[in-house]
This record gives sequence, structure tokens and C-alpha cells, in this order.
Amino acid sequence: MPPSKSDDEITRNLRLVFEEVASEPIPASLLDLLGRLDEPAAGEAENDAASTTAVSPTPAERSNA
Repeated sequence: MPPSKSDDEITRNLRLVFEEVASEPIPASLLDLLGRLDEPAAGEAENDAASTTAVSPTPAERSNA
């Protein structure tokens, strides 16, 4: 079924709104937050290394010991 005239109008309006929103600048506060999320926290690398080597045994492993 071909799109109706109202579908075309809706599509056109949606494109206009999307283009308007997409062209707005990203707020500096959001860019700052995104930058902080990319930075590792202090001591995070050490904690990651420790968590991969110190694994708690499962209940089945404890009962077999």
C-alpha cells in the first residue's frame, strides 16, 4: 500500500524536528560528564587486577575441599 498524503506530511515533519534537534550543540556539562566516564577512577586498574586473581570458590568447590 503506498503511503498516504498524511503519512508523507508526518514523515516530513518528523524529519524537520529530527534535523533541528540533531543540529543542536551538546551542552558542555554533558561533554564533561562523558569525559569523566571515560577516565579510569583512581586505583581502578589495581582493583580490576585483584578481582580477576582473587576469585571466591563456589559452594560446590567449598564442599569438595
